[in-house]
Amino acid sequence: TDAEEDYDDSYERESQRQEELKRYAAEQQRQEKARIKKEKKKAFRKKHWKGILIAVLVVGVALFGAYKYWEYSKLIPVGTSSNSLIDKDYESVAGVLKDSGFTNVHTTALYDLDYKSKDDNGLVAQVTISGSNSFDSEDKYPYDSRIVIEYHSVARETAPMSAKEAKGEQYQEIVEAFENAGFGNIVVSVDYDLITGWINGAGEVESISINGETAFEQGNMFAVDAKIEIVYHDFKKNNPNK
Repeated sequence: TDAEEDYDDSYERESQRQEELKRYAAEQQRQEKARIKKEKKKAFRKKHWKGILIAVLVVGVALFGAYKYWEYSKLIPVGTSSNSLIDKDYESVAGVLKDSGFTNVHTTALYDLDYKSKDDNGLVAQVTISGSNSFDSEDKYPYDSRIVIEYHSVARETAPMSAKEAKGEQYQEIVEAFENAGFGNIVVSVDYDLITGWINGAGEVESISINGETAFEQGNMFAVDAKIEIVYHDFKKNNPNK
């Protein structure tokens, strides 16, 4: 009946209201407990702030002291001065520093030598420890300090032409082109294979290679002391051994 339905709706609404009141009361109680706890903490800090400050300072000093002791325990003497390492072979310098106990040693090539200075290849230009390039043998650094050994090495240049382009050209022009590009280790030889000179002319390049590579392209990079071998044609009658 309508009366029964109205009673059920009213009962359900009342139940929901009671549940909401309970949740509200519980939330209010939770907030009050949180407020009381916060007030207690605030009061405790206010009352004992000096003790807390002293405790924090003591812990901070202890941690700092422990850190400094740990850092000090890592210190080892270099065992050699920066000046004594200059112009030494970089591999031997790396070995000396590793033998001293350093574990973070790196080497870097500078690619700064032209062909005339090629004999300085591999010699140390500078050594830095934790960014410092000046140190004495008694100086101490942590064993894991970053050490960078920079050493001289022959420069790299691009081939001025491809092997295919060089073939058939006058060998003197090819030699000059590679010399102008910075290369200096050029070996020229002659093949006395011409009879009439109709197909190939005297002085024309028969073959060219760089470090044995016969199919290089213009722009390929090579060390300036790379061995460049050029063979050119000439007449059999010019062979001095006949």
